[in-house]
Amino acid sequence: MNKKCGVSTIITDNKEMKKLVYPLSLSLLVFLFPSLSYSQSGTIKIFSELEDVQVYLDEVPQGTDISIIESVSSGSHYLKLVKDSVIVYGELISVVENETTTVLLKDSKEVQEKLLQGKLNKEQKIIDDNPEGVKQYKEQYLDIMVSTRYITETSTVYESKYYPGYYSSTGKTNVNSVSETKEITDWFIIQGGQQISHNDFAQIIGEQDKIDDIDAQNKIIKRKRSNRTALGLAGLTVGAIGGYFFFAAITSGGSWLMPCIVYVLGFEVGIMSLAMKPKYESVYYDMNEAREKILVYNQNLKKELGLPLSYEPN
Repeated sequence: MNKKCGVSTIITDNKEMKKLVYPLSLSLLVFLFPSLSYSQSGTIKIFSELEDVQVYLDEVPQGTDISIIESVSSGSHYLKLVKDSVIVYGELISVVENETTTVLLKDSKEVQEKLLQGKLNKEQKIIDDNPEGVKQYKEQYLDIMVSTRYITETSTVYESKYYPGYYSSTGKTNVNSVSETKEITDWFIIQGGQQISHNDFAQIIGEQDKIDDIDAQNKIIKRKRSNRTALGLAGLTVGAIGGYFFFAAITSGGSWLMPCIVYVLGFEVGIMSLAMKPKYESVYYDMNEAREKILVYNQNLKKELGLPLSYEPN
């Protein structure tokens, strides 16, 4: 029984030894010959003329702008390169053990067309998913309308030449007509298809300070206009009184010179004062300035409504 037990123990010990020796031997081989562990793998090297490119290998993300993928098992693999959610490269590539497979992504016309189409599709989806934003933008966006008209002006020049003789003179007259057509451009600001004033435009784009400056100027102008009106009415009144005495003096044969002077000067001062009243100021933008401010306003409105910056209403 003891011998049997002894034999059984020896056999069991040999099995345990084998379990320990095999892994140790394999680890030793890998340590001494590391190339054995990579004998079935290769490397992928990526050259890209584009930036911000996401790299996928067999649909597994590898990172952004990755140039080298090491320890790739030999065989066929699907390499996908994505930029701005657009697949700019997607091919099956072969990886050979202990070799490097090179892939080049060029910034070609075809790639740019893919990116542009992808951008347009993405923007169109945003527009389609945001009908309320589109509606509000069409009601609030600003634009400039331009109309052109033509005016033709004609000028005539007469040129005469005379040749005197003994008993008569002869001559000729040349008539030259010149027509000139001028192009006149009118422009105005619209919001949602309706024309608005420059004052309304200033309020919409938030330039209240410009409106306040004009209001302050108009308060001063209002006082000047009131003074001019008072002076004009006083002048007309004095002139009327002078006129009354002037005509009375003429009728009665009295002295009319002084009433005449009062009459003339009074009416002249009155009429000139009323005619020269200063005009009220108003908010005004030239067309180039308005275009720049409209561009900024519309861009901010698109951002606020969640619309693409390239969106323009039909």
